[in-house]
Amino acid sequence: MELGPFSISEVESVKELFESKKVSFEILIDKEAEEQQMAEFNAQATQAPRAMAGRLDLKIVYFEIPDEDFEKVQHGLEKFGIMAMSDGSYELGED
Repeated sequence: MELGPFSISEVESVKELFESKKVSFEILIDKEAEEQQMAEFNAQATQAPRAMAGRLDLKIVYFEIPDEDFEKVQHGLEKFGIMAMSDGSYELGED
């Protein structure tokens, strides 16, 4: 199961979560997303360098874990915006 994208600043926290739950993982970097995000940042920084200073935090990191281990780390991943897929039994009503 591939989880992400995570920002570079979140990688250590996610690694610690997986290690504490004894979940094996592999780290994957999306090079295309890195190039795109860098180009967008550089374009904005060219026009407003002071406003963009210190704001680069690339969301390019994915973690690959065994499907059966997701339940072990499910609650810890919620703070990163990673939720279990819905089986369709809960849906929001339209108001």
